[in-house]
Amino acid sequence: MRVVITSHGSTGDIVPMIALGRALMAAGHETVFAASGLFQELIEGSGVPFRSVPPDWSVQDGSEAMKSLSRVNQPLKQLERIYQFGLPYYHEYLDILEELLTGADLLVSSYLYPFLQTVAEQKGARFAVATFAHNSVPTAVNAPLPGLSAPFLPGALGRAWRNAWWGIADFTVTRTLNGVVYDVLRARNIPKARSFFRTPAPLALVTVSEKLFAPPREHLDSRFTFTGYWRYQTPINETIERELDDFCAGEEVPVLNFGSVTWDSAENDFAELLSHWPKGKKLIVQSGWAGFRQAPGAERQEIKIIGHANHDRLFARASVVIHHGGAGTTASALHSGRPQIIIPHIADQFFWANECQKLGLSMTGKRAVWPKQLARWVDQIERDSALRQTAENAATTLQKEDGPARAVTLLENYIKQ
Repeated sequence: MRVVITSHGSTGDIVPMIALGRALMAAGHETVFAASGLFQELIEGSGVPFRSVPPDWSVQDGSEAMKSLSRVNQPLKQLERIYQFGLPYYHEYLDILEELLTGADLLVSSYLYPFLQTVAEQKGARFAVATFAHNSVPTAVNAPLPGLSAPFLPGALGRAWRNAWWGIADFTVTRTLNGVVYDVLRARNIPKARSFFRTPAPLALVTVSEKLFAPPREHLDSRFTFTGYWRYQTPINETIERELDDFCAGEEVPVLNFGSVTWDSAENDFAELLSHWPKGKKLIVQSGWAGFRQAPGAERQEIKIIGHANHDRLFARASVVIHHGGAGTTASALHSGRPQIIIPHIADQFFWANECQKLGLSMTGKRAVWPKQLARWVDQIERDSALRQTAENAATTLQKEDGPARAVTLLENYIKQ
């Protein structure tokens, strides 16, 4: 079959779709990935054919967009802002997508744009979405926001309560986002999205471990299937590997990675972290979109700052993985078998922090105090052998799952229906 993949957002929204693209190609399916030029090198380096679509942002553009999102505290407003980012580009994006869909069998999109179902169907293709976090999956055992779950309500009453809140959330979010893109949809004769949460597509693949996170099947709509993680690791940089080997000298070292997240005070926060970090205590830092760096002329030899790196190799050196709670980074941290300190900033990062803490393999740190408190948290985690064992057990469970392969099978069966 011929498959078009598309995704928007930060690196964590791109990497899982690369893994899917590689699995589809390995199964003999023609595949192309339509994404921003910002990710061209990453996608082409994986071997997946790439097609550039707007916005053709630089890393600086992406960083500024992330800063803008970090200033918005309300989840619905964050989604609305993401849709607004695309307003200057939707027409060109849809022109390219329609071209790619000519003769295609299937469009697989990240969950953000359910209105793409009509775009696919108008070109004779089926439509499926990939969901990178299960907080957006309606079930009878959860609610759109943690405070609404009401676990104290018994049986059918509790299920009715949560179902009602999912209905309210679906209506509110779908109406709000349709309002942002209404003029674009009307100009192109595309109906408004039918549903953001409940029916985003006939098939919704949840790229999360079924063993660790999926609810009982009877509480899950048949459209949704937990496949296991879709992971792709960038090629190993031997120069970085040698540098890290020399730096670690055989000992495990805390690793800090905030990925594509940045915020207005990131530079000052990092400087404050360094001022509170114990002398002689090693720390590996991925600079990320926040651009963490040491002041020239005042570099500390026990602090190692790096750029891109293979997460599996990097986290294997960690005593604890400190991160923001992005879906992709959380997946890599879980697979490493290392305990975690999660410092969430926006969106589903708070959800992931809560999920990993419930598993008993992480702690959650507050963004307002992390620069001053991180050294104390690291010391606490490194001394907790039970936390480490739980993390190792979770990694053993994940090794038995093959999310991309399962997703390919599901998509093949979907096309045959």
